[in-house]
Amino acid sequence: MNKIIIVFALVLTISANTFGQVGGIIKELGEAKRIDRYSGSVSGSGNSEWLLLEGIRLFGYGIYRLQTHVLSTRDKHPEVVSLEGFLQSGYYGKYNAILLNPQIRANWGAFSTEFRQQSINDNTGYLNNLDWQIIKLNIPIYPVMISSGMGFSHIDIVNQTFFEFTFGAQSRFLNERLWAEAVYRSADGERTSFRKEFKITCDYEVGNKQVRNRGSFRVSPSLGFAYQQYYGKFNQYYLLAGLNIRYY
Repeated sequence: MNKIIIVFALVLTISANTFGQVGGIIKELGEAKRIDRYSGSVSGSGNSEWLLLEGIRLFGYGIYRLQTHVLSTRDKHPEVVSLEGFLQSGYYGKYNAILLNPQIRANWGAFSTEFRQQSINDNTGYLNNLDWQIIKLNIPIYPVMISSGMGFSHIDIVNQTFFEFTFGAQSRFLNERLWAEAVYRSADGERTSFRKEFKITCDYEVGNKQVRNRGSFRVSPSLGFAYQQYYGKFNQYYLLAGLNIRYY
């Protein structure tokens, strides 16, 4: 719990691999002895209790003011209340690896929730996981939107779940039709780090101007690059291409 609070507080104050790739990752997963669980407790009395309650009150008030401010910018920045779909795929030549990465994100003011499925298929095996950023906090420092979130990454093949947090930023250029986004993700267990990821993507909104002025759907082809590291030793580098769909 302390780790989660610290992440949000920071946001508000602003070589070759010996086992192969997927095959080696699956081997590491199979050796884990249990599903990692995260828990925490807060105890105290007297002044410590008062400080805790006051901190919660101030935190809640800050969130309320932030949400009010972000929603007030909707006329100029309609994306703050929107639904986004990302259809992305990638290729890594060294292991003939193919990455499929569909993702959906719902935005409401300062808050977002994001779900994605990630499948990797290479010449050593197949790996599939589900990632859900249960809640993300968005801080507008226009023209940049800073975000941080927390959730989990679940791996089907061994039925393991890791705590995952993200930190990212996005901005818009060229009359707000070119989007650029950079995201760092870290999925960690109690004793080990499962995955580190850095991804940068750009997409350009296309379509008839009259359709764009009506709002509704916006379609944008995208290109990008993703770096992933599993268990500190399995490195993957993907060139990405896809299609982004937004609904305001």
